[in-house]
Amino acid sequence: MTTSISKLKHQYPGEWLAIRVTDYEDFRPAEGELVFHDAEWSKVLSSVALPKTERIYITYAGPLIPEGYAVAFSVD
Repeated sequence: MTTSISKLKHQYPGEWLAIRVTDYEDFRPAEGELVFHDAEWSKVLSSVALPKTERIYITYAGPLIPEGYAVAFSVD
């Protein structure tokens, strides 16, 4: 069953998702079927042993920065 990418991200916060893309919007993955999900990126990556012809989108379902934290970058 295909689901929108945003719904999948909302359903699995803080996890990495491997999604078989079924539809694009403005050249970006918009819908797909969840293949695998886990909090560890390496487990998701190793689970996707599919033919190269399949389009699998791997994304993090955030949040990238936990609430209450701050991030600063310095360029030397």
